[in-house]
Amino acid sequence: MSDDVSDTRYLYQPRGRGWTFRCRTPESLVGHTNPRTGKPFTGEIRVGLNTRSLTEARRQRDIILGELRKLEGRQGAIDLADLKEAVEIGQRYRAGLEKLKAGVHEDEIDEIVSDPLEDDARRIEKVKGPKAASKWFQTSIGKGIPASALLDDYIDLSKVKEKTKFEQRKVIESFCDWSDNIFIEEVNKRVAASFVREVIKGGTDRHGKGPPSGATVNKKLSAMSA
Repeated sequence: MSDDVSDTRYLYQPRGRGWTFRCRTPESLVGHTNPRTGKPFTGEIRVGLNTRSLTEARRQRDIILGELRKLEGRQGAIDLADLKEAVEIGQRYRAGLEKLKAGVHEDEIDEIVSDPLEDDARRIEKVKGPKAASKWFQTSIGKGIPASALLDDYIDLSKVKEKTKFEQRKVIESFCDWSDNIFIEEVNKRVAASFVREVIKGGTDRHGKGPPSGATVNKKLSAMSA
């Protein structure tokens, strides 16, 4: 039997039925949405191919495998773009620079050490766009800590009621969006005042009409300062 005829990798045919594609789900995709079904991937992928033709089954199998490879690459870039991890990379990066400074100009060190990070940033850009890639790269070389990277820790440490934590999260997420996820090192009274003026006081009420009530403004300000 030729290799071509025996090529049934990932293909199964219950007796008297059409071919089925089956394989273990790549670990990086488990729990993420399967675009074919709209549901999360489980431990195994199983797709009925609606054909008894081995040639057609192979064709569909190869398409599915290609889709899975693309999804793996995309998910890898999304996982890579995690800003919390970028903060840790940035801390190690700056620590490494300090050790290398003796006898080497810092600009030269940056050029040497940042090359792999630039490659990662290009991967992120293809999936999440230039703005996200730039923020990740700047974070990974220790230029600053994005506000969103500290959001969960801040909320977890906040000793307030769950309802207040919910308000805190909404306000801080709004601040991150408004400021393009500013580095916390750049946050000062002027930035905070602009956010309060433009977003908290300058927004609309919950019906999307007039300005927010004084009670709403006070609730958000209280959440920020809690």
